[in-house]
Amino acid sequence: MFVVDSTRADVSEARRAARAYVKRHCPWVREDDVLLVISELVGNAVRHTGGFWRLSLQARPYALVARVDDHSTRMPAPRVPDVTGSGGYGWHIARSLCGQLTVLPRSDGKTVEARWNRADAPADPVPFEGAVPAPDATRFAHTAGRVAA
Repeated sequence: MFVVDSTRADVSEARRAARAYVKRHCPWVREDDVLLVISELVGNAVRHTGGFWRLSLQARPYALVARVDDHSTRMPAPRVPDVTGSGGYGWHIARSLCGQLTVLPRSDGKTVEARWNRADAPADPVPFEGAVPAPDATRFAHTAGRVAA
């Protein structure tokens, strides 16, 4: 498992460390997709939640799971992208580049979880270690196809 947070790294350092982790543990996943999703999720935590974030990556036998924790209880609100420069693209980009994107509310903030499943994954891969989805978890209805192995 790989964990880094805003007290020890900035977004670019987290991205570099994530690249090395993915190369070593998940050569089957599209590295650029993972890094862009991580950039978007960590960037959103910096921009919209007061700055603190924690990135966790875990390579499972049939999946790569990235989790970004922050201290804001405000749920992400996908918005219509604005071509004049005020944003709105990040959530849509993240949803399109991972197999599943989930938001799990916590009493002290939230966790945004992105998952990439291998093409040969069983129907219900083992969840992220220690993950206990909150009963009121907001699950955005997006599940893309599996990633080619």
